[in-house]
Amino acid sequence: MVAILPPTLVSGIIEPLQLVKVRPATPTTLAKNLKGISDLPLNINRHYLRSELRHRGVHAEFVDAWMGHWLDGQEPMGRFSTLSPLDFSSSIEPVLSEILNEMGWLPEEGLS
Repeated sequence: MVAILPPTLVSGIIEPLQLVKVRPATPTTLAKNLKGISDLPLNINRHYLRSELRHRGVHAEFVDAWMGHWLDGQEPMGRFSTLSPLDFSSSIEPVLSEILNEMGWLPEEGLS
């Protein structure tokens, strides 16, 4: 697969309108491209978030739903699920916002 990237998208990292080969972001390609930058496990962000959500008292069922951890027939938003979307969002959103604020993340205007 080949993509043409507009100059504004890459901000001078790649020459304007240069052809770039797009590759899937797999654990192997990510590890290869991050070698020398970080030796942390590639899933460190997920481990941190799961641990932080549980540490801050978010119910395990909500954390599992957020992380995508469930078995067949236990889908949190499935047809026969008893998980309340209102309870889910009101429990997890304030904690996620708090974590993002503490880490210094700020909303930015998109490219469009």
